[in-house]
Amino acid sequence: MGANIVHCGAAGTGQTANVCNNLILAISMIGVAEGMDLGVRLGIDPHKLAAIVNTSSGQVHASTIFVNDGFFIFCAKVLVSDF
Repeated sequence: MGANIVHCGAAGTGQTANVCNNLILAISMIGVAEGMDLGVRLGIDPHKLAAIVNTSSGQVHASTIFVNDGFFIFCAKVLVSDF
């Protein structure tokens, strides 16, 4: 934490940059969750789908971090009541 420090300008602009960054992450997380859910509902094994996404154009930070630790796979199973 704090390894990359960037001066953004006047007071408060760093917080603005942080909010923008968090918004981008949240949107990509939603996209990954929706894509994983759609794939599972259409019969694709979530582990195989995660492997495909993470080695193709769908790869984003959220898919790399959260899918690999099983979080979105768990969410997909919950959505289809497989728990």
